[in-house]
Amino acid sequence: MERTTTRHIPQVVGFPSYVPSAVQNPKREERPLVEASNIASRDWSSRKRSSRHARPKQLLPQRSQGLQRTYTSAVYASDFLRRCNEMRKSGLLCDVKIRSGRKIFPAHRILLAVASDKLGFELEKIPQSTTQVEWASPLWKDVSCSAVQSLLDFIYTSRVVLDSDSFQDLKILASRLQIEPLVEVCQNFSSQKSRSMTFTTSHGSYVLEKLCAMRHDGKFCDVILEASGQTLAAHKLVLVIFSDYFRAMFTAGMVEANSGKVQLVGVHFSSLQTVVAFAYTSKITLSMDNVENVVDLSFYLQCAILTNLCSDFLLSNITISTCAKISKVASDYHMMMVQGRVDKFLAENFATFVQTEAFLNLPMFKVACLLMSNSLNVKEEDIFEAALKWLCYKKDRLEFTNSIMKHIRFPLMQNAYLEKNVATSSVVYGNSSCQLKLQEALCYHREQHSQPLQQSACTKPRALHECLLAIGGIKSRDGRGRTNKVQYLNPLTSRWTTLTTAKDCLTHRAVAVLNNFVYLIGGEANKSSRSASSTCWRYDPRFNSWLQVAPLQQPRADFCACVLDEKVYAIGGRNAKGELSSVEVFCPPSNTWQNTAPLNVKSLYGHAGATLDKTVFISGGSVGWEHQDALRSFSPKDRKWINMAPMQIARTFHRMVALGGKLYVLGGTFLSPAKVLKTSATVERYDPNVDQWTMVEDMLVPMSEPGCTTLEGRIYLLGGLTRNTASRAGVETLSDVQSYDPDRDAWKPALDLPEAWTGVSCCALLLPHRILKGDHFTS
Repeated sequence: MERTTTRHIPQVVGFPSYVPSAVQNPKREERPLVEASNIASRDWSSRKRSSRHARPKQLLPQRSQGLQRTYTSAVYASDFLRRCNEMRKSGLLCDVKIRSGRKIFPAHRILLAVASDKLGFELEKIPQSTTQVEWASPLWKDVSCSAVQSLLDFIYTSRVVLDSDSFQDLKILASRLQIEPLVEVCQNFSSQKSRSMTFTTSHGSYVLEKLCAMRHDGKFCDVILEASGQTLAAHKLVLVIFSDYFRAMFTAGMVEANSGKVQLVGVHFSSLQTVVAFAYTSKITLSMDNVENVVDLSFYLQCAILTNLCSDFLLSNITISTCAKISKVASDYHMMMVQGRVDKFLAENFATFVQTEAFLNLPMFKVACLLMSNSLNVKEEDIFEAALKWLCYKKDRLEFTNSIMKHIRFPLMQNAYLEKNVATSSVVYGNSSCQLKLQEALCYHREQHSQPLQQSACTKPRALHECLLAIGGIKSRDGRGRTNKVQYLNPLTSRWTTLTTAKDCLTHRAVAVLNNFVYLIGGEANKSSRSASSTCWRYDPRFNSWLQVAPLQQPRADFCACVLDEKVYAIGGRNAKGELSSVEVFCPPSNTWQNTAPLNVKSLYGHAGATLDKTVFISGGSVGWEHQDALRSFSPKDRKWINMAPMQIARTFHRMVALGGKLYVLGGTFLSPAKVLKTSATVERYDPNVDQWTMVEDMLVPMSEPGCTTLEGRIYLLGGLTRNTASRAGVETLSDVQSYDPDRDAWKPALDLPEAWTGVSCCALLLPHRILKGDHFTS
């Protein structure tokens, strides 16, 4: 039976005659060894902690034995004194008033006793039940008020400011009270020539050690905590600083403020001991056996530092054997960061986790959350098998079939598996909703050419990141060194990896992406003969599959392709017969190319294209040997090409993309005033609202015919050529990759291609998560 977390309302029972000296000394707790090492402070969230609570402090893990770990807070001691001083200034829980001359200084007797054994001896003579007692002692009768003030400042802050006029009185007072650190500070000052100096000591750690010893000895304890029928003594001041719950109880004018006993209902006494020990020592040992109770108590007592500590422990112990328990703790207490890390771990280790008993015993909503994750790095068939396994583990789970199976993406399973395994499953056969999903998936596979237009949540790859794809390429413009590799830049590892290979070895192909399907269109096989191709291939990353679609009506090279209204436009170019002005449009469902309105120029090649606001734009290019500066637009509604404002530089073999409602034209070749062909680094931005071009920041490296795409709000250029002389020897193939941030108008280098290539086809694509985690497809 699963444990249900229940929050209890604390009950307070007071007894006015409580005297600390009557309390039996509890057995001293062992103090853990300290071996400091850093652990980062983490964000955390809960249903109990409000935004007003302090940010959790940095914690240091000490010693690890299996799934047990001891932590020490790096800042708890200094923070403890700081909060004590704040309470002194505001008068909270001050139970003694020190009179010096005409001045009265509020303080806490427990801290005075910690600072000086002599003060502690004198304070023990004052009955514990007496509060706000005014104390004028002979110990400071003959010293100045400023000396008493400095003494209290030192006790509460570990810091003291000395000057030549008053340090003698402070030295006398420190000597009488036997406060050795302060005596030493005064002696050091007397040897200095300065008239005023500030000294700071490590007094905070000493205060905690002394408080812990006093608790163990029952000295000055003013409250008893009861849990599970057992009690322990403590000091209200320490509890108030440690816990927002106790702070409200003892300082907000509630009746509990005068009580000597607090009963904590539903709290394990061992957990209470552990937590209170941390309040006095800043050290705690956590294990998988006690962490849930400590988390529960940290929320109960509203102790941010403990919740953060438990979060660190849980995050560092996520394994196959512990992930189910940690997930339950994180879910029960709304520890969102821990839950997110567990979910990520389960997704990345899904294949192993589903073989465990813990998976079979997960509650339905946890299984549903796991199955809907885009981080799963296994095939959809494996996810379906895991869902069946969980549903069939207990007979009464079949009522959850719809709730579980709605997260299975049936179209992402292979057609043969759907027919052989899914269709014959008794769970699917006996459920009308599953039957409908199965039929839709089978129809999806039958209508291959229409798949880009049938996209839904069920056909979306389980993926988190779009990747840069570089397809094909050639070493040099004379046709040598071709490749048909498809490589991607993995955002998780920041390296280029081979994904698959294209079905032919063409270069300078136009590329178009329609609903995460890649169309490779045309291209050239031999530059010297201008052997343009009419072949077209479609790549589906969901199955790593290639589908040959209908060829172009005319072979094309040095042209551009654009997607508009779920159709693909192939515009201009050239082939062995000459330069083209024709435009073809591809309709995926019918798998046909048809001619549409030709360009408003006799021919055009080497231009660039992009789609913006349901309009196709093309820029530049060459007519014959003449570079163009024209920008042309086409709308299917008007079925004609219109000239817009020309670019500032006539260019060809450049690139153009749409981003943020603007068009960007990048690089290419141009004719210098001396009629020398050069590669451009210039970038122009077009605003369609005002029909105007603006020059923006130049590229880092001049590029002609590079791969180009947009990804996560940036423009990327890959490879290409650079030519800055009139001779062939001046042409260089590039491996550079550079990216542009339009918000900052700034370029920066990105990870270079593994080799120098030109004629690369480039796009951004959502790849299944299992690819990025290393489970690559087989070509």
